[in-house]
Amino acid sequence: MIHFKQVCKHYPGQKQPIVENVSFIVNSGEILVLLGSSGSGKTTLLKMVNRLIDASSGTIEIDGKNNTELNIIQLRRQIGYVSQDKALFPHLNVEDNISLMPKILKHLPKIRLQRAHVLLELVGLDPAIFANRFPNELSGGQQQRVAVARALALDPHYLLMDEPFGAVDPIIRNDLQQELLALNKVLHKTILFVTHDIHEALRLGDRIAILHQGQLQQAGTPTECLHQPSNAFVKSFIDTALSSASEALRGSHD
Repeated sequence: MIHFKQVCKHYPGQKQPIVENVSFIVNSGEILVLLGSSGSGKTTLLKMVNRLIDASSGTIEIDGKNNTELNIIQLRRQIGYVSQDKALFPHLNVEDNISLMPKILKHLPKIRLQRAHVLLELVGLDPAIFANRFPNELSGGQQQRVAVARALALDPHYLLMDEPFGAVDPIIRNDLQQELLALNKVLHKTILFVTHDIHEALRLGDRIAILHQGQLQQAGTPTECLHQPSNAFVKSFIDTALSSASEALRGSHD
């Protein structure tokens, strides 16, 4: 469980905090989606979990322990991280990209190989075909699958996913969303997922936390957010996002 308690983030010289008094819980085994427009604070909140960014005040508890009191290396080893840019090492093949952290931790080569191949199969890539390819030999969707596999290499309890499917085309994005849902039925990870896409949030989230200008507006199930908006902003945000998405979809078919 990840527990945000009155979390704030502000930078010197800025009038408004990036994140202001945000509190919510990510329950064990659920996918909680942080949804909001650019600048709403969602990525900042995500990065505060594994301390890529430190909170200015408030606390973030991981399984009941303040994350600032945990060894930062051990903290990050129990939290997988997947970003939109994938960040695969171009000079390493797929197998070595996935096995990098196990290698650093001196896991036996045979164990590293077995783990990499199991993870490739889990994300829908045949090890016999893809293990020895390099990132520039993969499509964007395949690269993102490898990035997910690498994030799972140490079997972390948690996954942080920062708009991981935002750079691929809609068809591949749909496939990746389906695969993530199927994958988590098997692995039961606790996932904090950032997106600005309303349909992605509704599809993936067990619950959705809607942010605006650094403040939490509502945290609830997709049904609750759609049909029981907590305030006028949430209603307007959802209505506008759904309308814009529908217009974009119609335009793609014209």
